[in-house]
Amino acid sequence: CHEFIKCSRQRRYANGELLSLSCLVEESFAMDVDKLREEFSKISEETIYYVSGWLINAANKEAPRRREGLSLALRFFVNTVSMDGQEAKDAGLPTGKVDKINA
Repeated sequence: CHEFIKCSRQRRYANGELLSLSCLVEESFAMDVDKLREEFSKISEETIYYVSGWLINAANKEAPRRREGLSLALRFFVNTVSMDGQEAKDAGLPTGKVDKINA
């Protein structure tokens, strides 16, 4: 979310326009998905990928601490959405930030 706001504001400063946060969010949701995707830089994509991975790892660590039903659901989720680094690279996912942090 922070990265979204930062990138969007940078775009606004570059254009000389300053919008309120509510206008910025409203405009973003009104924008065509393909156009919105183009607005975000590779760094933003890498950050979203990194945060997603962090959340998956957090769910994996939390699973043993939860009751059986929730624990099974968290483990199923983690196993369903996870892949190793090479699979991610082969799929063309934005792994740059993860690679830098793990280096």
